[in-house]
Amino acid sequence: MSGKMMNIAKATKYPARSLVEKLAMLKKNPALVLPTKVTVEENAGTNKHGRQTWRRAFFSRRQQADIKKQAAIAGLPYPIEGKPEAEPGKSFHEIRIFRSKGHKHERNKPAFLANIAAKMAEMPKLIAEWREAKAKMRVKTPMQKLMWMPSRAKR
Repeated sequence: MSGKMMNIAKATKYPARSLVEKLAMLKKNPALVLPTKVTVEENAGTNKHGRQTWRRAFFSRRQQADIKKQAAIAGLPYPIEGKPEAEPGKSFHEIRIFRSKGHKHERNKPAFLANIAAKMAEMPKLIAEWREAKAKMRVKTPMQKLMWMPSRAKR
């Protein structure tokens, strides 16, 4: 049984490597953790004529996480840096780590809130003007006072 297992292990695409070998590979070529775009050469046996296709990363995300944990346990430095951390106080869309444009209302939110603040600062003046205009509308001329009849007011 162990002979069959050994043959299966040898038959795999990527032979087992030690942690030190994996870290050396990553240090030498950090692009192993990213998928790469390759041009497929024209081949009579396939229908791929010079198209670009994606080749998977050499180490999957799960394998990368395992290597990183094992390196931390062994006290070895992990050669690949993670994503840069966001600066405090900046929103998701103000930092250029992410390529997403986001929703329009999220991108326009700072300008929208600044506009609201400016309008609210003008509000006491606008309310005072509106009250003056309403007070002028309520004032009756002497002719209107003479023409006013209580019987019509009740209707």
